[in-house]
Order: sequence, then structure tokens, then C-alpha cells
Amino acid sequence: MITAALVLLAVLVSLVAAALWQVIRLNQSQGSLWDVLRRVETRRDQDARAAALLAARLDTILGQTEASVKALEYGLRNGEARMLEAFTAFAAQAQADGPALKALMQALEAQEADSKVRDDELGRRVAASLEQIKTSALETEKSMRSLESRLSNAQGRMSEALLERLEAHQAAAKTGEDERARSVAALVDQVRALEGRLAKGTESAAEPLADGKGKRPAATNFGFHRRTESENLDVAKSLAFLRPLVPYPGWRFDIEWENPDLAFQMRRQLWRYFNSRRLELPVVMEWYDDLRINVYLGNDLSKQLFIGGCYEPNEFAFLNRVLRPGMTVIDAGANDGLYTLFASRRVGPCGEVWAFDPSKREFARLEKNLELNQLTNVQVFRLALSNRNGEGELAVADYSHEGQNSLGEFINEIELLQRDRVPVKKLDDLAAERHLSRVDVIKADVEGAEFRVVEGSRTILQKMRPIVLFELSEKGLNNQGASSEDLLALLRSFDYRIYAFDGETGQPAPVSGRALGDNLVAGDNLVAAPSERPLPATSTVV
Repeated sequence: MITAALVLLAVLVSLVAAALWQVIRLNQSQGSLWDVLRRVETRRDQDARAAALLAARLDTILGQTEASVKALEYGLRNGEARMLEAFTAFAAQAQADGPALKALMQALEAQEADSKVRDDELGRRVAASLEQIKTSALETEKSMRSLESRLSNAQGRMSEALLERLEAHQAAAKTGEDERARSVAALVDQVRALEGRLAKGTESAAEPLADGKGKRPAATNFGFHRRTESENLDVAKSLAFLRPLVPYPGWRFDIEWENPDLAFQMRRQLWRYFNSRRLELPVVMEWYDDLRINVYLGNDLSKQLFIGGCYEPNEFAFLNRVLRPGMTVIDAGANDGLYTLFASRRVGPCGEVWAFDPSKREFARLEKNLELNQLTNVQVFRLALSNRNGEGELAVADYSHEGQNSLGEFINEIELLQRDRVPVKKLDDLAAERHLSRVDVIKADVEGAEFRVVEGSRTILQKMRPIVLFELSEKGLNNQGASSEDLLALLRSFDYRIYAFDGETGQPAPVSGRALGDNLVAGDNLVAAPSERPLPATSTVV
């Protein structure tokens, strides 16, 4: 019984505890619900206040807008009134000025009529003047014909007088001056030949004369060996001349050496004077574009430039057409700087020229010529461009052959002065170091190292696409481990077209086929141009 009572008591206690727990949870839920209700009420009050503020703001904006509209309407009404007043005043003024305007129009019409009359009169006067000019031109033509006739007669009389004087000298020379007599006799023969040509009118008096046996007359001795070096330099400066900047079809080295013209004979004897004495005295010569250059009489360069008045004239005529302000030019093998100076002037202050020569002697002459012309857009590098970076051995040519220094053996039979160790560098690497972003023309005359220069410029040729002006010497290339075929194939691998200077025009012409054949010889100068920018076709070298 006691056990049953205890069990029953335990059950009752559990029921009471469960009931108390439900009461507690109910009180907690009621508290939470009241909290929620209070928050909702608070949010409702906040929204109401915000709505009230918004309504007040809208009322303010509407009031301001209404005031602005009223002000605008007022301004428009006033503007219309002012415009009406102004138009009324203008109409009144126009009515008042009506007679004056009418009078002005009448005056303008009268002036136009008067101008027409004057124009007609002027036209008649111009026609009369033209007729007078035509008449004067006819009279002038008659006078010119008469003058030509008189000049022809005078020339005949002068020739006769000259012959008489020369024959008198010839007769006097028979007393013992044998050499002088022979010279005068030759001159008499020349004058007689000239007279015969003038009579026939078939040959020019400027052409070379023969001595009657089909031979050129003996050169005159000008006695330069009896003068001082300073005196002969002054004579050389006065005799120097510059050929016009145009193509010279068929030009080659020493083409003017046998020219019988008196001035050419004098320049030739002067060159021999300095060459035989191994003198290194410069004479300042005028160059294109108001440039000046120190020319050392007695060497290969002056033999062409001083005696013949030009050096590689077809190349310079080509560069004259190609170079423009702002371009960048690379001169590999700058020597004394003829190409550097010419390019510097043509590309102007916005352009740039990089000049390379590894020889101490030639580099010094290059710097002197730059200083002589005060050029500031040229950078000079005493190194040789190649397909590697490091050093090379430069064979320095002896006196009179300064432009033929080589990193291999000499192309021609000339004397060696010395061998120097010189720096060599790839143009691609140097351009990257100096942040060069543009190259328009590369000139490479490096005595057989042209293949190396091109190979060391791969990136520039592929990306910047410059024109390449280069010398092609099979012997020179062979001396440095390459060939003409190797060089041309390398350029064509960059999608370049090859051009040679045509013998008949002196201008670049496309080279047909893959090889050059027998029509080009060692030392020929060629041009390589990107295929997307071909040179104008003048002819084709077969």
C-alpha cells in the first residue's frame, strides 16, 4: 500500500511540475508578444512623422514652382511688350529712312554701270597692249636673228685673228723653243679643227679635240710643282666644283680621270701633286644643301669628288628623293661623313642620324666635318656594326685608300697601315639599349661586312622596315665568310625586293630572277626595299 501511495504521489508531483512549466512558458510568450506589439507601434509612429515631413517638403516645392512659373509668365509678358516696342520703332525708322535707302540703291546702280564702262575700256586697252607686245616680240625676234648673224661673223673674224696670231707665234718659235713650238702647233691644229666644226655646224666646240692623228693632245704642264703647298691649296679651292644633284647614268670610279677638258686636267695634276708627296692637307669644298666638307687631296675620295665633282651620284640622287624631315638614318661605314652630312640636312632637326666608323683616323675626320657644319642631330659611334657583340680586328688601309678599311682582308691590292682591335655590336641590341623606335634608311658600305650588318639588324628589318642601301662585293663578302647569294637571300627572307642602279637611267630598277647574273660586278651598289613599299619602276635589270 505504501508503495502504491508513493507512486501515486510521484505521478501527482510530475503533473504539477508539468503544469507549472506550461504556465511559465505561456508568460514568456506573452512577454515576447507584447514586445513585438510595442516595436510595431513605435515604427508606425516613425513612419507617420516621416510622411508628415515629406508632405511638408512637397508643399514647399510646389509653392516655389508656382512662384517660378508666375515670374516666368511675367517676364515673357514684359519681353513681348519690349519686342513689340522695338519692332514698332524699327518700322518707324525704316519708313523714315526709305527715301535715303532708295537714293543709295540708285547710286549703287549708277556706280555699277560706270564700272562696266570702265571695264570695257580697260579690256580694249589690254587688247591693244597685247597687240603691241606681239608686234614687239616679232621685232625682237628679228633683232635676235640679226644679232646671231653678227655674232657668227664676229666669231669668224676672231677665229681668223687667233689663227694669224698663233701662226705668227709658231713662226717665231722655230728659232729654238722646240717644246713651246710643238705646244703652239698643237693649239693651232685644235683651233683649225674648231673652225672646221663651226663651219660645218655638226659638232660642239666643247667636245674633245684630236691632234690630227686620232689621239688626244698632250696634257699641259701647269707648273704646280714650282708652287708652295699653300698656293696649290688655294688653286685647288678655286677649281673645285660640284656636279648637279641628278642621276649620272653609267657612272663609275675614275670615269672623269681621262677627261681632256682644261679644268679637269688642272684638277688631275693638283691631285697628283698631293698624292705623290703623301700629303694629308684638307681643302674645304662646297657640298649639297649649303654643306661644306674637308676633302684630303691625294686619296680615293678626293679623286672622285675633287676631279669629277661627284661621288656615287646615283646613290645621292636616290637619297634626295627618299629622305624626308623627321626620318632616322643609319650610316654604317661613315668614313669622312658624306652620307651622314647629306642625311643630317635632309632629315632636319626633328630627324636623327646614327653614324658608325671604327677607324680612329676616319672617325676624327667625321667629327671635324660635323663640327665644320655645326650639325646637332647626329650621334657618332666609334664601332663596327656586326652580327655579334664583342671585338674584331680592323685592317687599316695605308695612305690614299682610307675608305677601304676592312674587318677581313682588303678587297683591292692596297698596302696595310696597321691592324687595330675595335668594338663590334649588333644594331638590334644598340637600338634596344637606346630605345630607338624608328629607322627609315640603312646605308651599309662596310667592305664585305654587309651580311653581318644585315644579320645583326633582323628585328629592325622585320619591325621597322627601312630601305637598305648597300654595296655588293663578292670578294669582300667571301673574305668575311659570306657571299652575294647569302646576302640577297637573307634580305629576301625578310620580304625585301632588290634593285640595282640602271646603267641607262642611273635610277634603281628591279633585279629580275633570284640571282644577279653577270650584269653586276664587285662593288655595285644595290637597294633593298620592303615589298609592301616597292620603289617606282623605271626599268628592269635582266
